Amino acid sequence: MLTENTKSIIAWLNVCVIWGTTYLVIRIGVGHMPPMLFAGIRWVIAGIIFIVIIGSLVGYTSYIYAIAKLPLSLISTYAYINPVIALFLGWIILDEKLNFQIAIAAAVILAGVFTVKKGTAKLKPS
Repeated sequence: MLTENTKSIIAWLNVCVIWGTTYLVIRIGVGHMPPMLFAGIRWVIAGIIFIVIIGSLVGYTSYIYAIAKLPLSLISTYAYINPVIALFLGWIILDEKLNFQIAIAAAVILAGVFTVKKGTAKLKPS
């Protein structure tokens, strides 16, 4: 087991390596392309890295954890619930428009998930 001091040193070394390599890339990149174009490319690359590494790591880890701890019939409903959650987050955060047809579709999805969950509860042995 690593001590807190060792963990701190390793974290600091990681920061130094990442900082140093990005500085070198920035120094080379700015010399060969316009600064605004290079800044945009850096943001795109950083976004892709963030989505791939953080999103996949958190998503896959939580999915594996859920498979180990929850019934599979409940876990399979995430594919149906995610679009409904995204829909309502878009409505709340981005002020996207919801119409009657979308609300009915979301209600049908939630009713289906509720039915699956209720059916799973009936199958459990007492």
